[in-house]
Amino acid sequence: MKIAPVLLPQIQQKIFRSLLKSMSRPGTICDLSPHIGQESAAIGVLATLLDHSLTLADPAALLDTRRWTLLGARKCRPEEAAFIVCPADRKPDFSPRLGTLESPELSATVVLCCPGLGQDGAAYALSGPGINGKAALHLAGVDRAWFSQRQQWTACYPLGVDLIIAGEGRVAAIPRSTVMEEISV
Repeated sequence: MKIAPVLLPQIQQKIFRSLLKSMSRPGTICDLSPHIGQESAAIGVLATLLDHSLTLADPAALLDTRRWTLLGARKCRPEEAAFIVCPADRKPDFSPRLGTLESPELSATVVLCCPGLGQDGAAYALSGPGINGKAALHLAGVDRAWFSQRQQWTACYPLGVDLIIAGEGRVAAIPRSTVMEEISV
């Protein structure tokens, strides 16, 4: 049986390093395409971060049976999940885990599948830890409700969610500590 490239340890290490770079420098877009083969950036991210002990919600049914088997995560509802994978073009219709003051790490990470990462589309100014001044991030095909909802989810920092934006072989991150404002164009 052939092993999917995203399951190989050396590939997952490269994806993980890209995720670390994206999380530590919010808005930085990292290219995963040399590492993920025929899989999407979202599958590369999930395969790297998940194992059988973690929970994953897929409220829009983006993952087929083969990918669920590949990821090995336990299925659950978005309100209970450690990770949630969602299409960017549909507004969120759930309330993810935000953590607690005693354990903010119990919050959810949302992997948002975005068709236009870093391309034309809405422009956002990011500021906060890991950003010198402000950074710009362009996102096409994202329902703007995601970012108004994110603002509510992160209003009581350190509670909130971390976003990983995955699209077209690339990835960017918007940690809960990042302030995000839409830029008028």
